[in-house]
Amino acid sequence: MRKGTMSFEKNSLLLLFFSIASSLCNYLFQVTTGNLLSEVDYGNANALLSLSVILSVPTALFTVISSKYTTNYLTSEQPGFAAKWVLRLEKIALLCALGTVLAGALLSGPVASVLKFENRWFVFAAFALTAVNYLSCPVVGALQGSKRFLHYGFANLIASGIKFLGSILFLVIGLRLMGVIFALALGTILATVFAAITLGKTFLALRSSDPLPKENGLKRYIVGALLVQFCNAVLSNGDMLLVKAYAATAADAGVYSSAMVIGKIPLYVAGTLVAVLFPMVAEAVVRREATKKLFLKSMLYSGGIAVAFAIFLQLFGSFVFRLMFGERYATALPLLLPISIFIVFVTLITVEMNYFLAMGRNRVLVASLLAGFVAAYALVSVFHASITQMIYVISAVLAVVFTVNAVYGLLLKPPTDAPVIE
Repeated sequence: MRKGTMSFEKNSLLLLFFSIASSLCNYLFQVTTGNLLSEVDYGNANALLSLSVILSVPTALFTVISSKYTTNYLTSEQPGFAAKWVLRLEKIALLCALGTVLAGALLSGPVASVLKFENRWFVFAAFALTAVNYLSCPVVGALQGSKRFLHYGFANLIASGIKFLGSILFLVIGLRLMGVIFALALGTILATVFAAITLGKTFLALRSSDPLPKENGLKRYIVGALLVQFCNAVLSNGDMLLVKAYAATAADAGVYSSAMVIGKIPLYVAGTLVAVLFPMVAEAVVRREATKKLFLKSMLYSGGIAVAFAIFLQLFGSFVFRLMFGERYATALPLLLPISIFIVFVTLITVEMNYFLAMGRNRVLVASLLAGFVAAYALVSVFHASITQMIYVISAVLAVVFTVNAVYGLLLKPPTDAPVIE
């Protein structure tokens, strides 16, 4: 297992390079939109992005399933079935994308009313972006599952780079919020094309003509993965929607967004670690190997980075913030402390999510997160005198959720049998 943990660190460093480059593009995107848009439009843009992430919960399911079963089949030396599985998922994703566009046409009006958008077409654009995400997830998940981390990292860099450059172009020509959505969609499309070309010659060409084996427990895994991805989307973006719903003014959402841009930096590093963690744990399960060391290392690295960055923000946050946004969003500076605490727990729970999902042991995680979300919403609906109060309330709930799952993860026994492929 030592070889596996060393490989974990090596691949994490490889993805860290791409993560830094992608994060730079993401932050340049946020700084650019924050300075080119008004406070109200900037808040609306981030609310739309958060809405799109939550709508994209089922799309993430395609990534997870594609990655897991690609890993399973390749580990059991059945690459033809891995390729066939990915192509089947892509066909299903196309149908889901068409359904999402139809749902957007029907529901964009009511959703716009709830979130206080004057133009329903902004909300419809978020649905359309979700449809694009559907088509991307199976092939990008296959890159991750086949442990092609170099190509996986480059695909993410394409998406974030085009998002940044495209947003500048579209904002300059006056498209405003629609320009932001167009830039994201274009980045996702080009990243998908790159992933498909990468897989086409050396992976998808191996597609087997035999029928796919029966996957025992697939339906149960899909339900669990869907719930986990829903929880992940709410965990990462629910705060923005709560602030949008309960903030005193429309501009407050923009102020919060500017602080969250800096506060979420540790999440990008955690994303690098879990992208490596997931296929390595899934492979270890197939091989009936212990995984606790990977879990502990991921928690230690991600949590350590999040805590260190929280301390950094308290010492130098004012300088970094003014460097990025000037004095325009200076009222957001007091939010850096509560956001830093909030992000520490979000980062740690993100690691727990991916570990349990790869293990196929989701019940405690999902139950604790759903209970936590209900508690957080109920408390915030009462305690929302300020954004700071809302974030502290959410952080307290997440601290309990993290503790429950950390204890469960440490007590969880190693897998005694591999997934059955008949």
